[in-house]
Amino acid sequence: MLTFLRPELESKRIEIRTSYGTLPLCRLDENLFKQVLLNLLINAEQAVDGRDQREVMVRTSQENDAVRVDVIDTGEGIPPEKIGKVFEPFQTTKASGTGLGLATARRIVEEHGGRISVVSELGRGSWFTVLLPIKPPEGRAPAGKPAAEASGRVKGL
Repeated sequence: MLTFLRPELESKRIEIRTSYGTLPLCRLDENLFKQVLLNLLINAEQAVDGRDQREVMVRTSQENDAVRVDVIDTGEGIPPEKIGKVFEPFQTTKASGTGLGLATARRIVEEHGGRISVVSELGRGSWFTVLLPIKPPEGRAPAGKPAAEASGRVKGL
């Protein structure tokens, strides 16, 4: 997904930093997870657009029994009164947009037995973290489909 967005990010002079750790197999619906990454990266792009410091960092690592994906931006940050609602449908801090991107991302991550969270500081940026279990809960297949195994990096980055 980052490869797909790289030309657009670079045309806006957004610095892209990556750090990919070695990851175990993770069961996920690759197409749905690409949608999660796309939503997080578009949000990061919009957050840094027009700022003096324009950085987006994507990194992966293993955290206990989960694969961790962080998307970090140097945007304006999310106001404290709105941070608790960013994953709710139709909530947005932007002038345009539907407010469905992060709600959709949360739904997909939770369907995979994972969690998504955000930490943000006004004037400094936001840090979104996705944790996906290496082994999904017993009998659970994402989005009603058989899960595909992805090895190495989380596919879609």
